[in-house]
Amino acid sequence: MSDPPRYTTDTHPLVWHLRRSRRLSAKAQACFQAADLGQAQIIIPTMVLVEVMYLAEHNRITTQLNEVLTLVRTSTNYLIAPLDEAIVTVAQTLPITVELHDRLIAATAKALNLPLITKDEILQNTQGLETSW
Repeated sequence: MSDPPRYTTDTHPLVWHLRRSRRLSAKAQACFQAADLGQAQIIIPTMVLVEVMYLAEHNRITTQLNEVLTLVRTSTNYLIAPLDEAIVTVAQTLPITVELHDRLIAATAKALNLPLITKDEILQNTQGLETSW
């Protein structure tokens, strides 16, 4: 039996999944649904947690950090990737034109050699970064 597919996620796709938003593409929605059914894993970069916290505190999203942490605690298919030296080292190789938080999220995907679920066109066009949308 082969290992289930694994993905990393950008902030907004995760939030849209939790809110059942129609903004999520069919392909991205399929990735999250597979994780919900135990058929895939979604890796959540630590920087995504920080962004959820910040956006919620500034009333830019209704999703709260606690919701994401509950998802991780209650499912073996959602995991948090730590922000560590390896991620920062990979981030240093990404274009400086990519916003810092996005660089760290993208670096997590690259360091883990996993596709990043993102609608962000800058990230989608970042050379050497596999994305899914």
